[in-house]
Amino acid sequence: MQTFLFYLVSMMSQFGLTSLVNGIVDKVSYGIPGSISNAIGAIFDTEYDLVQAGGGLQDMMGSFINSNSDLYSGLWGNVENAYNAISIIGGSLLILYFFMGIADKLTKDRLTGYELLRSGIELMIALMVVIEGFNLFQGISTLTQEIYENLSSITISEWDTPDRNYQAFFKSNNYGGQNVSDWTDDMQWDSETKDDKNCKVHGWGGMTALFIPVIEVLLMALVTEVGCLIGVAAMVSRVIQMAVYMIFAPIATADMFHGGALNSQGFRYLKKFFAICLQGAVIYGIIFATSALQASFLKSTNLVSNPLFILIPGLIMVIMILKSQQFANDIIGV
Repeated sequence: MQTFLFYLVSMMSQFGLTSLVNGIVDKVSYGIPGSISNAIGAIFDTEYDLVQAGGGLQDMMGSFINSNSDLYSGLWGNVENAYNAISIIGGSLLILYFFMGIADKLTKDRLTGYELLRSGIELMIALMVVIEGFNLFQGISTLTQEIYENLSSITISEWDTPDRNYQAFFKSNNYGGQNVSDWTDDMQWDSETKDDKNCKVHGWGGMTALFIPVIEVLLMALVTEVGCLIGVAAMVSRVIQMAVYMIFAPIATADMFHGGALNSQGFRYLKKFFAICLQGAVIYGIIFATSALQASFLKSTNLVSNPLFILIPGLIMVIMILKSQQFANDIIGV
């Protein structure tokens, strides 16, 4: 197309339209106004940085993981009110289980003074767990939050790097009259004058060659943002799960001593809640590890042949965050 336009204006010059011809040649040979190519280049840089940073999940995680952050400030008061309402039912179940246990021992001629005393002590302890259960579960949450905060004091290496790997997207090393490997982050993508040596986009062919990398990066950024939303959803759902577990804890812990304290359903419930709270620290550990992986991937020479490799650490991070509850369960042993 550009060759045809040059041929057309060359034929026009034979009819004395020299000034018009010179104006067309000047614009056509340049092809893209600097204001357009600079705007497109800025979009590329912004989205590229977003992909390198894993969608920014690392920066957002503090607010979403910390159950005591302002984000959830209005939650725990309502949870405590719901817990107090359920605790009445939990206390009634405790007493019911106590008398059912006594009746079972009577029918089997196993009720002794020792058994009666032990059952009474277990009943009192279980009632204390139900009555003060909200504070108990808050204490477990605070303990795991301390683990998270001690872990988060370790500085995570930055996801983004000061240099962008333009060669991964611009396949021609000599693009726009300058080596892509020499491009720097502070260089303009284009200039108003076609004779500027820093002009990186020439003609409509250059416009196409610019649009393709931008579209690639935009698609990658979209995948990264979706992954980031999934990661945030996992963090928020963890806090909601904590709240639901706390609300119904009086019912779950009512049989705290049924079948032995350590083997009872109530004790396993406490361990399960502990694992849910610990999930925040596990998520931080996952992000810590994938951050180090991201740094090594960005330095890999394979990135030039396949820029999609940039997405791998971020995708791994999101996949492992979705499995973080299972990791926490394995740590606690539930």
